[in-house]
Order: sequence, then structure tokens, then C-alpha cells
Amino acid sequence: ASMPPPYSSPLEEDFWRDDVVAPSGGKTFQWDESFVTPRELSVEEIQRVVKAFGEGAVRAAKAGLDMVEIHGAHGYLIHNFLSPITNKRTDAYGGSLENRARILMEVIAEVRRNFPAEKPIFLRVSASDLVEGVVEGPSWDLDQTVELAKMVKAAGVDVFHVSSGGNLKEQKIQAFPGYQVPFAERVKAEVPGLKVAAVGIITNGKQAEEVLQQEKADLIAVARGFLRDPNFVLNAAKELNVKAKFSQQYERGRR
Repeated sequence: ASMPPPYSSPLEEDFWRDDVVAPSGGKTFQWDESFVTPRELSVEEIQRVVKAFGEGAVRAAKAGLDMVEIHGAHGYLIHNFLSPITNKRTDAYGGSLENRARILMEVIAEVRRNFPAEKPIFLRVSASDLVEGVVEGPSWDLDQTVELAKMVKAAGVDVFHVSSGGNLKEQKIQAFPGYQVPFAERVKAEVPGLKVAAVGIITNGKQAEEVLQQEKADLIAVARGFLRDPNFVLNAAKELNVKAKFSQQYERGRR
């Protein structure tokens, strides 16, 4: 979406300010006044986006990756399509949940065709726009997320990675340890057979293990924890009295 990373300052010519795309375009769909105004994708361009995901899967397979994750959360393009707040299209890619999810379903099919069948595909979603009671009209919510989980399971997604928010500046996030786990728990309960990953201020091994033992999720995703501590896995293993595999160069550190 042509935004600078928080850790560097690219040259202005590295951006594409006039060509930031979305399901629906215009000033209404700016995040805020400091963000670029997106333009609406044509159906032909949507198909090019879908193909690009497939090409990415080809490169991932050639690189020998063990899995790929399709990012459909946090206000990125797929989330824009899923949410009725940011998708006001009147063609086959807008309106009903089936239509708003159409680009995602096409992306899943394209990625599955171009990635080894024995390797898993993860899908990351935002379970909610987190604007219920804040923004008038329908938004993306947990009920729709559950229905989407059923759709993508049938389409070949192996792991449903549940986060939230990121689509609208009006979002109200009440963050606390494990605050997003209930979203994953609901999906896991209502979509049997689909592996579900939980995330959201999961900061240590004991907390992560409790989520798994209580069957609220099948996997735990840790992000900032690894930024703070690259040895998160080894420390979690020590907490849980589990013998973890050290990298060969670090094996002496076990003693």
C-alpha cells in the first residue's frame, strides 16, 4: 500500500502514491488524512492480483519453504474486500459474504495450485474490525469470520490464524494478555477439523501451553515476543521443563 517501514526512510520515488488500490476507492476509504486515497480495482486488475499470489507461491515452493501464509488481516487488501465497511462494490466482488470473500477464495485456489500439496497453507484473518457500536452499519465481525472459516477449510486452508483489527482508525482495541484468544476459541469450537492458531500478547511458554491444554487453539503464534527475545523457544522450553533442540552452534549453551 506504499507506506514507509518504521525503521527506514525510502526515497519518494520508491513509492506509488497515485496507485494505491482497494476494493472501493475515493476519500471515504482513506485511513485518515495522512494516508493516501486509494483507487478502486477493476475486475481485470483483481485477476492480476490473484495470479500474483500464485506466482508468490511458486517462488516460495522453489525456495523450499515448509508453509505459506496468506495475509487476509489488519486492513490489507483481502481484509478490505471482506469488510462491508471498506467494500462497497456492486459487482461479483461486493455485497454478500460470498461475494466479498470471492477474491480470497480465488487466491486460495491459486496458491493451492502452485504450492506442494503435502505442505500446509495458513490464512491469517482479523476476526473483527473492532468497531461494533462505534461505526454505524455492518462491519466485519466474528460471526462472519466463523462462516469464512468453514468456506476456507473446504477450499484447502490447513491453518486459520486468528487476529483482529487494523481496517479502520475508529477501532477500539482493549489489549491485555491473550485478548485475541477467544476469537480463535470460537472458530475452533464451531469449525471442527480446521486447525486454529491463536495470537495476541502471548508472552511466555506457560501462558501458551495453557491455551493449548484448554483446547482454545491448536497452535500459538508469537510475534513481538521473538523480537524482544530471539531465544523465546528455548526459554519457553525451560519454563515447561521440555528439552528443546538447540541449533548445533549453540548446543554448549545447554550446559
